[in-house]
Amino acid sequence: DIEGPRYRRNWLHLAVGRHILQTFSIPRADFLSCTIAHAPWIDHEWLFQVLVRFIYDGAGIQGLIGLKAGVIFFMFVLLLFLGYTRERQSGPVGILLLVLLIFQRRMTLRPDLFSLLFFVLYIVILNVHVSKRWSLWAIALIQMIWTNMHGFFILGPALVFVVFAGEKMKRSLKLPFAWNERGRLTDAAYKRLAWMLPVVCLACLANPYLLEGVWYPLKVFFSLAGDSRIFFSHIQELERPLAWSNLFSWHPHFYYKRLMAVSFLSFLANYRKIDITVLLLWGGFLLFSLGALRNIVFFALAAYFAFLSNFQENFWFYLLCESADDVVQ
Repeated sequence: DIEGPRYRRNWLHLAVGRHILQTFSIPRADFLSCTIAHAPWIDHEWLFQVLVRFIYDGAGIQGLIGLKAGVIFFMFVLLLFLGYTRERQSGPVGILLLVLLIFQRRMTLRPDLFSLLFFVLYIVILNVHVSKRWSLWAIALIQMIWTNMHGFFILGPALVFVVFAGEKMKRSLKLPFAWNERGRLTDAAYKRLAWMLPVVCLACLANPYLLEGVWYPLKVFFSLAGDSRIFFSHIQELERPLAWSNLFSWHPHFYYKRLMAVSFLSFLANYRKIDITVLLLWGGFLLFSLGALRNIVFFALAAYFAFLSNFQENFWFYLLCESADDVVQ
């Protein structure tokens, strides 16, 4: 899984992890390149590098493959139990299979695999456990680990903000139909959610570079539209998934487009009982996925959650999706 030119960046992670374990210091300047040696470096993936080097030293490549398989297995078990019921099995399982088919493109041992794991953990906590006292400290701990694993840690505060914004809208705006009450938190859970936003933002500072480490992924994001745009346009995973040439065709990215359509139909089927928070998450990560191919998997997770929310409230849509083959084929 880490052999071949496609995965040569994983050797960089192993080399940097060895350096950190040997020197007990996190690099602040490039020590691997001859052309930009000693250039300032924000190594926002240092914890991932230490983890994979530690496992590699103890169990070799097989250990790294086991780590990847374990993370993916744990993630999909969480997703399965998030939506599985005895009464309604085929719909959620069919959509989860669709998510798995989209997920194939990211089944490599890279730091963003852990971003996907933490994304799922956030969804589970914010959807199921936000009313529990421990949820605040659990999400703070996850955010601190995420901050030192991968630059997509900024999605953590973004998730909390969107959920809080949705709850705020339910309390302050006159929404159509039964939207004001759908999925509404208790007052105690809402107060805890309000505390989560500053807590996760402060948790982002728990990195060796402090504010500079928090700003780095945002700087990279803004550079995509600036001087680096030409450079990034030649990286396949940063290409846009939709263009005028394929907008009205199922190919390419068949499973992505199918999941987009099915999750959108779930909102239409459940239009009277839509959870505005779920709609905001779905729309936000749809826009996020349109920016780059690598972001499609995050939309797939948000679309799965949206489908579950609508599926639970609408029985005829359940009948429509009774066969998983009807969803995937």
